This record gives sequence, C-alpha cells and structure tokens, in this order.
Amino acid sequence: MSITKFDNLIDGRDVITRIEQLQDMYQIHITAGKTDLFEYDTELNALLALAADASEICSNWEYGETLIRFDYFTEYIKDLLSDFDFIYNLPGYIIVDWEQTAEIMLPDYSIVTFYDVDYLVSNC
Repeated sequence: MSITKFDNLIDGRDVITRIEQLQDMYQIHITAGKTDLFEYDTELNALLALAADASEICSNWEYGETLIRFDYFTEYIKDLLSDFDFIYNLPGYIIVDWEQTAEIMLPDYSIVTFYDVDYLVSNC
C-alpha cells in the first residue's frame, strides 16, 4: 500500500498502517546493514509530518478520519451529501450549487500539507 500526493482521499488508518510498515522495513534494512534508506526516509518523514499536523487538528483522526485533497473538496462534498436521500428526492428544477455548498462547509475543515499538496481534515 502506498499513499501519494495524488490521492483524492486518504484514510487516517492507512497513514498509521503505512508508517508502521515503513518503520518495520527501515528496521529490517538497518539490521541487514543497508545504508541506502533515502526512499524510506522521505516517505516516512512526510507521513510522520502529516500525522503530526492532522493530530493537532483532530485528536482521533487516525481512527478513520478522511483527509481530502483540497482541489477535490467540492466533489467530496457532493458525494457526501448525495448519500442522503433528500438530495435524490429533489425536484429536477432545483439546481444545487456544489461549489458554494463546499465553500460554506470549508470552515469545518483545516488544511494539512502532504508533499506540498494541501489536504483538508475535519475540525473534530
């Protein structure tokens, strides 16, 4: 499993799992005497920084809080609200302005940065 800056959604549980995997792989390589650990260092440091930033915003984010790529937020809000039946039951002549709806909901989220890409996490 990898987590990249191209992911629209990142589950906090996946971040913790990946950190643990990288720490285990790092330890195995150290024990084997390998010193070229740049690949692990870069990803691990980025994920640890993401975890620290997200923890400051939402203390229980690692239990399944979703991190939403900033430029995907409108689509996320559309999908989130579409899960409720009342959105499906609206008459066809009613048009929802999803961008404005997302803007209205934005203050409920804070920004964390992962590989120079902004993600939003709920202000739990």
